[in-house]
Amino acid sequence: MLAGERGFTLRSNDITNLLTAARAGLGLAVLPCAVARNDPKLVRVPTKLPPLTRELWLLFHRDVGRTPAVRAVIDHIIEIMTQARAAFREDSPPGAAA
Repeated sequence: MLAGERGFTLRSNDITNLLTAARAGLGLAVLPCAVARNDPKLVRVPTKLPPLTRELWLLFHRDVGRTPAVRAVIDHIIEIMTQARAAFREDSPPGAAA
């Protein structure tokens, strides 16, 4: 564990709070590479821990998802997220997104 015996002063599940705290020098934060990669105030801390992963769910009612206009929006969101997936990978270069 990175913190060892030290206690936590701040816990948050809000990415903006974590980013602000890390920029202010309050300690370590687990942030998506796409958010932290280009921030000159942040330094990556290598660990032996495996990268975190998250599932992203797009929820809609089955009947609504069949209407052409809503289906078009759903398909567009899926396309955007598929193209942007590289930006969230740990080893992707800065600016990688579409």
